[in-house]
Amino acid sequence: MALAKLSKAHVAELLKDDGVVGYGTIRRLRGLVSLNMEVKETTELFHADNVVDDKYTKFEECTVTLVIKEMPLEDYRYLYNKTVDTDGLTVDKTDDEQSWKAFGFEGGIGKNDKRMVWLTKGYFEPISEEFKTEAGGVEVITQELQGTFIARATDNVWRKRADSTDTNMTPEKVETFFDTVAGIAPTPVTP
Repeated sequence: MALAKLSKAHVAELLKDDGVVGYGTIRRLRGLVSLNMEVKETTELFHADNVVDDKYTKFEECTVTLVIKEMPLEDYRYLYNKTVDTDGLTVDKTDDEQSWKAFGFEGGIGKNDKRMVWLTKGYFEPISEEFKTEAGGVEVITQELQGTFIARATDNVWRKRADSTDTNMTPEKVETFFDTVAGIAPTPVTP
């Protein structure tokens, strides 16, 4: 099965993870070029009677590397909790605190089927920018975004996903997958 046709990147702020899970407005991110996920687990082998008797594995984190066309300032402000001053300028402060986010995306599997994924709690590292002068010809510069995702404290869930071919996934569920964060409806945030 080939994984391709990456699309529909979404992000939502994790508002609550204290016995109850709540997310803010789900926002579409545009310009996603590629995505790589690496899951990190720790495995400990237990020895008894001079042989490996058991194995214990614990999830640590999932690192996501995104390549994007470019990040619009509106998306930048949302991902990193930045503000706009009275002159309309985006403000970066040394004491800015980023909130936890959920990240979702869709990828194609096979010929016409889809895999939909939500990573439920994570944050994104500061994004780097590169600017160059034109030197003749065409050169496309992309940006790389790195995120780290962990399990929610409330229920230990770090990822929820489904394939459009799953027997419990109706066409309506596939169509509305990104209307919620893994089944949790967003709570409107009032400024």
